[in-house]
Amino acid sequence: MNEKYIPSLTMLLAGSITSIACIWMKRDVLQSLILLLVVMVVFYIIGLVVRSVVARVKKAFLLRQQMEEELNREAEGEEDGDKSEDEVGGARGDGDEEVH
Repeated sequence: MNEKYIPSLTMLLAGSITSIACIWMKRDVLQSLILLLVVMVVFYIIGLVVRSVVARVKKAFLLRQQMEEELNREAEGEEDGDKSEDEVGGARGDGDEEVH
């Protein structure tokens, strides 16, 4: 889900619940509208905070994932380099061996 919709969805859900509760409790219309306005503003702000937290966590996760991929690539490169040096050194001989 795209995080840009989090504040709007949070606000609309809270507003819907508030509206239903006001209808159920048979509150006055003016009192219900004032309460609805306050609830929607508060939950919009909460949604903005949640969106920023989700964005930070997502960014940190992606950064960590990229770093792990780079480390894995470097480790694979070193393993390939070690194998090729061993194979080359063993096949050519270094001349240190005595021949009888």
